[in-house]
Amino acid sequence: MNSDYEQPASLSSAPLGWSSREATLERELRITGRGLHTGRKVLVRILPDPEKKAGGGIVFRRMRGADCLSEARTSYSLWRKQPLCSTLQGTNGLLFRTVEHVLAALMMREIDHAVVALDAEEVPILDGGAAEWLRALDAAGRAVLTAPKRFIRVAKPLEYVFGSISRYRADPSAG
Repeated sequence: MNSDYEQPASLSSAPLGWSSREATLERELRITGRGLHTGRKVLVRILPDPEKKAGGGIVFRRMRGADCLSEARTSYSLWRKQPLCSTLQGTNGLLFRTVEHVLAALMMREIDHAVVALDAEEVPILDGGAAEWLRALDAAGRAVLTAPKRFIRVAKPLEYVFGSISRYRADPSAG
């Protein structure tokens, strides 16, 4: 195992305030809005994935009616450089733009498995933050699964630099 990370020895090592079990939504969430960069109206459906049929984790799908045009998992390997937004590139080269607010809200509500289905390229900006996403996720509910949640513990400072514009840093924390 990479010495930069430590896997917790047991479920009891979940950080204070975090669930030790994975979760998904209790029911489907639907929300509409406009993309910040494209201005296009978009319908987002966030679907529960209790049996991890989508493969587990958060999966983005680009839909046209009932047809899936593209799919992307939340993976660094699918991240693509775009101005002023976080973007994932799915199958067929299709993009999922401005995913950062919905991903932040899913993390804050500890939703580990879900399918985020969009009928356009860009996630709607809504209020410009995560507050509307949080309210919608609260209304959809959280269903706890049997699988234990895994955590990454940062053992030493890590830094990643994207050119001259962006810098990300993670430092160890007792919590």
